[in-house]
Amino acid sequence: MMRKKYLSLLGLILILTAFSAFQFEVNGQSRRDQNRAKKIAGEGDTLFNRKDYRSAINKYAEAITIYPNFPEAHFWKGYAHYYLNEYDSAVN
Repeated sequence: MMRKKYLSLLGLILILTAFSAFQFEVNGQSRRDQNRAKKIAGEGDTLFNRKDYRSAINKYAEAITIYPNFPEAHFWKGYAHYYLNEYDSAVN
């Protein structure tokens, strides 16, 4: 009886481990896509610091296209829109 419980618990742990290993492949987003989006957003950061807000918006939009759940890119894109007095776009 105890052996059956331990085997069931071990099986459950293995299944949960397998699901957590594939966590980074959610919605077709691989770690490679995330890194590529971060690199592009870094280029956008450089442009933002140079006060080239229009080009920065384009870089952030490209990063968001690659990795839609990238909060920093959304934030800085909105901030660049704010500096260009595009308030409706900044809110979105």
